[in-house]
Amino acid sequence: MERRLTVILISDIVGYTKLMEEDTEGTVAAWSEARDKVVEPQVESANGRLVKFMGDGFLAEFSTVQTALECAIAIQNGVKNNKLKFRMAVHLGDIIDDGKDIYGEGINIASRLEGIAEPGGICISGDVYNQVRNRIPADYDNIGPQEIKNVAEPIQAYAVRFENIKEVESSPVGSDISDKPSIAVLPFNNMSGDPEQEYFSDGMSEDLITDLSKIPGLFVVARNSSFSFKGQQPDVTEVAEKLGVSLILEGSVRKMGDRLRINAQLVSGADGGHLWAERYDGSMSEIFDFQDQITSKIVAALELKITGRSLFVRNLTTDIKAYDLFLKGRDNYYKLSKEHITKARDYLEQAIDLDPTFSEAFSFLSWCYFQGYTHRWPEWTDSLDRALENAEKAVKLDNSSATALARLGWIKLYFKSHEEGHKNIERAAELNPNNGEIIFLHGAVLNYIGQAERALDTLQFALEVDAFVSPTWDTHMGLANLLLGKYEAAITALDRSIERAPEYLPGYLFRAWAQVENGKPLEAENNIETILKNIPDCTIELMTQMLPFQSKKVSESLAKALRTAGLPES
Repeated sequence: MERRLTVILISDIVGYTKLMEEDTEGTVAAWSEARDKVVEPQVESANGRLVKFMGDGFLAEFSTVQTALECAIAIQNGVKNNKLKFRMAVHLGDIIDDGKDIYGEGINIASRLEGIAEPGGICISGDVYNQVRNRIPADYDNIGPQEIKNVAEPIQAYAVRFENIKEVESSPVGSDISDKPSIAVLPFNNMSGDPEQEYFSDGMSEDLITDLSKIPGLFVVARNSSFSFKGQQPDVTEVAEKLGVSLILEGSVRKMGDRLRINAQLVSGADGGHLWAERYDGSMSEIFDFQDQITSKIVAALELKITGRSLFVRNLTTDIKAYDLFLKGRDNYYKLSKEHITKARDYLEQAIDLDPTFSEAFSFLSWCYFQGYTHRWPEWTDSLDRALENAEKAVKLDNSSATALARLGWIKLYFKSHEEGHKNIERAAELNPNNGEIIFLHGAVLNYIGQAERALDTLQFALEVDAFVSPTWDTHMGLANLLLGKYEAAITALDRSIERAPEYLPGYLFRAWAQVENGKPLEAENNIETILKNIPDCTIELMTQMLPFQSKKVSESLAKALRTAGLPES
């Protein structure tokens, strides 16, 4: 009995029972022809496994989502002239394999998706969509989240429109991950025996991601996606498949006082084989050398050519105590509570006291102050001014830092410097085109400067780069649809936003706006009640002031909607 992740293709014949009643012999003959001449050859050609035929359908599994969907399209195209019509679904999910059959939650979900596919059509889950939308030239219609029996969370579903695809050749197994220079850095395990040292092992992993992201020609999975596997012991081939990479870097860190032991191993995503493994023993003062050595090993393994510049240009510090304080600050910031962001601010200010040239510490500190401003924490006085001050210092110290430029650009919006802010974020995206957070911020900025159509495309790209880019991603997708007059789509996205990030109040604000525009002002009032519970002094004047829309017309539209929904004027 084996539990594993696999790609499932499931299909059945539309109206099979009725067809058998009307013409048993003809239906059996048509099904036999489809099975022998189309289904079996296409599954074999795609290197899939035909698990079983089920009377009026079949179940198959594949190593990659791309080959599975390509096979489904090829089968649908192959049976166009058959009297039978098939529904199909493709899903990436967990199954149980007893050696003879496969079953479990993944099959349950795939079967539900297959049931809502159109006759002659294909339905796919959100996980499949995220990996194939730019690899297979089909059209994908969002048909919304689907409730699945015995599955806690709704499953996002898409209908695949492949009518204009003349021919699809199945890719070799593993081609979507193994033929590209791509890597995911999994969170290094803390082997210190002290949970308080977790910040250091996480910090080590994040800095390796940052270092690797600077290498031309190498795609590096973003932090949010890699860290989604934290605390797990996943099979590396499954991780590689899920993240679409050819290599996995994993390891452990043992920190005892000033002594370090780092184990690192580079693993093939295709078969789980170890390409190299190293152990590094030394003191804290050698941490940066160890990181550089690991990165150099990866460059060598991929045979990447680095010319015309130094391989590593650090925007961190050479002061080990400042670096340790920075790691503690960054770790606390990611916990996103007021208590932890306050701790983060204190750690970062201590780091800056030790090294006043520490660009990244200034950048993260600006982000802490910006959170204080947006949450209106009363004791955080002059938060927006201090956010700008620290963001500008970060860029002045290192104008090649993509994250520092992006944060400065975002904060500039709140001072109505829209053109300058947009320019900074565009520059950041050029410097690090694989950073999902930066691409996400760029998409959000496009909303505020009146380019909602571009915002939609940019936000979609952010999700492709980093599947876990931000819990507020849906908020800004909803805003983009709202600004384009697509109110139903906006409300759907904002519903997801509030479910994923219930503490993020703009989700409620934009949903109230969309509901008013959609002719449902009574529903909008519930959102205003939630906002006022969290910000009792919230007013229309305050919201139009805080939200950095460049267009006066858009701000007026927002104010009008909030007035209708019942938010006080001032």
